Amino acid sequence: RLCLLIIAQVIACIKKYTLEKSRRLKFLQSLQEKSASKKMYSILSLMMPNHVISTMVREKDKVIAQEIDKVSILFVLITDIERLVPPESSPPCDLLKFLNDQFTQMDLICAANGVAKIETVAEEYVAAVGVLPDDIEQDKAGRHVCLLERLLKAAGEIMREQTEEVKYKMGIHTGPIFAGVIGGKLPRYRLFGDTINTAARMMQKCERGMLQFGTETYQDVPVSLRSQVCHRGDVQMKGKGMVTTYTYEPDQVSETFEGMPSSPSKHFQKRHEANQRMSLAFQPVSFEWASEAEEADRNFEDTLKSHQTSDHESSKKRRRLFLSEKDGFTDDMEKGWFKWYHGHAICHKI
Repeated sequence: RLCLLIIAQVIACIKKYTLEKSRRLKFLQSLQEKSASKKMYSILSLMMPNHVISTMVREKDKVIAQEIDKVSILFVLITDIERLVPPESSPPCDLLKFLNDQFTQMDLICAANGVAKIETVAEEYVAAVGVLPDDIEQDKAGRHVCLLERLLKAAGEIMREQTEEVKYKMGIHTGPIFAGVIGGKLPRYRLFGDTINTAARMMQKCERGMLQFGTETYQDVPVSLRSQVCHRGDVQMKGKGMVTTYTYEPDQVSETFEGMPSSPSKHFQKRHEANQRMSLAFQPVSFEWASEAEEADRNFEDTLKSHQTSDHESSKKRRRLFLSEKDGFTDDMEKGWFKWYHGHAICHKI
């Protein structure tokens, strides 16, 4: 009888160990998938506005389109690109590095000022205010002036990035547009309508090194920036005829930064925070959690492989009674495991 009790006790301990081991592995797997999904979402958020991502994921066949009453669109053209990086004497990597450096700086400026980047086409950069949900609510409350102020401040900072060699042509237009996601493969968030066409015309007809816009935009220029706006006159534009235009000439920066300042200004801090947010999605994933490999989608496995072990590797470690820190189960994860187990197993059964 004693032998039977001992055998029963051993079987019960083995069963308990196996059950807890499987639950702990399931817990690790759920954490792992959540981490990978969060990273993929971060990367996707650099390509799409956040408010359309959830719809794309939940309803992949749904047409995402929206009519917006009023936006302000900024076009920036890097002029004389062939002279700056001659294609016949420069390798392709030089051209791409030059454009990447220019556009990355514009990305940081727009992010720091709450301006939404729309796209880049060749040497053109497109950004806008009024397309995001918070901006739309502000516009409905009659505060498009505040949105345009952010756009003009960003445009002013971009203009200050110009040098004797590198000059931009910039144009802004304000009006209604259609916005939505185009394409099943390599989808893109796009703006459609006369407003974006007119903004491009404003850029094309602008003088080198200047920013130009029309009456529709001038009406919403905040009073605090009116002193930096000059009336240019009538300009002939294709498909528009003679259009009254204005130019924006921002005040020069009173301070220059030579490398990293000892006590960064509020503006520099905002630019730094924007840079941190943009680069977060591309940080290497630490090998923090180990788990059994899944027979799942190959692309998803590639995302997880930097912090995932195979079934064979996990089976080798079954000699340990519990998952240890060496297996990827840290003290913090031990606390998380007990919370998860009580919530998903014990409380669920009760």
